Amino acid sequence: MMKRLKIIFAILITSSTLFAAVDMNSREMKNLVKAVEKLRESKSDTKLKFTGAESTAKAKLKAAKIKNSGPEIDRLAAEIAEISTKYWGGVNADLDAQREAGKTDHDFTVLMREIARWPQNYWIDCKTEDGRAKAKASRADFSARVDKALEDRFKPYLSGKAGRGGASFGNDINREISVIEKDLKPMKSGVLSSHGPTGYSNYNKILAWQAYLTGLARLFPNEPKYLNLLNKINAELASLGSESTFEERWRQNAKAQTAKVRMPAARSNDAAVISEVRNAFNNSGNTAEILKINLTTTQWTIIRNQLTSIIEGRTQEAAIATKQANGECLLYNVTIYQQYDGSNYGPARMYGFSNVEMVCSNAK
Repeated sequence: MMKRLKIIFAILITSSTLFAAVDMNSREMKNLVKAVEKLRESKSDTKLKFTGAESTAKAKLKAAKIKNSGPEIDRLAAEIAEISTKYWGGVNADLDAQREAGKTDHDFTVLMREIARWPQNYWIDCKTEDGRAKAKASRADFSARVDKALEDRFKPYLSGKAGRGGASFGNDINREISVIEKDLKPMKSGVLSSHGPTGYSNYNKILAWQAYLTGLARLFPNEPKYLNLLNKINAELASLGSESTFEERWRQNAKAQTAKVRMPAARSNDAAVISEVRNAFNNSGNTAEILKINLTTTQWTIIRNQLTSIIEGRTQEAAIATKQANGECLLYNVTIYQQYDGSNYGPARMYGFSNVEMVCSNAK
């Protein structure tokens, strides 16, 4: 079709040597001008405009068959060129407008999809200051997207007068709203009950929900459910207090948890095994003072090769109460391992461990 149109366009603007002169007042020329003007004013679709362009070209060719003097040929060529330029200029303007509308529609769709689904992609580990800075930047970026969606060029889309319309993203938004409504209380509880910086991730998730609902309330001011949920989130954040407030609460929570930590009861008092545990712990590079060791297993567990059943080594477990250089006490739960060479077991080494803070007076 485009190749055909280019040929037609070339015919319309060909130099005067291709056209025989025509009386400007002739019926053919009047019909030609009328056809082109009618076509230009038409509100029909592009296909009909192309069909009209083809018919107009045929009318011009028919008019050109009536020969006249040289000056008339020149005037006819100029008139045809002017009409052609006017028509094609209008068609190009229409096409440009359609392309711009299509680009705007695409931009709005992509933008609103990002806005509607933003909470899904927000989760950031906020235990560190760097993580909290990233979370803050992400919220600022979301607010900037909302600002963009509120630009004048997108207003017809938000109102539903063009494109998919803002309301068409309701399903995505409603899914996020359901999650927020379900998780808001547990998330707040996580902030309050935390023992340390892990609570920051919960807190910043609530801040993300606040940013999300603030954006929705701006985009859809006539939708009360967004503003109502935003008010609930604001109330929960207000009840949490400032960051310094819940940081102090975390310290108190940690102290309360630490006070509950006790040494597990000793299940064996084998001095040789206790000595192996001590040596394995010290040889692992740990410089903490050992306050007490309780064996939490009664005997060695033999480790065999899964394919041959040949003995490879053996393990035992123990609890070790330690005092760090800063005066704090940690309780280690460790596993030691001795490798078997076919005749003897070698010296024990650390095979795995975990630790938790404890009150030093509980190391007994």
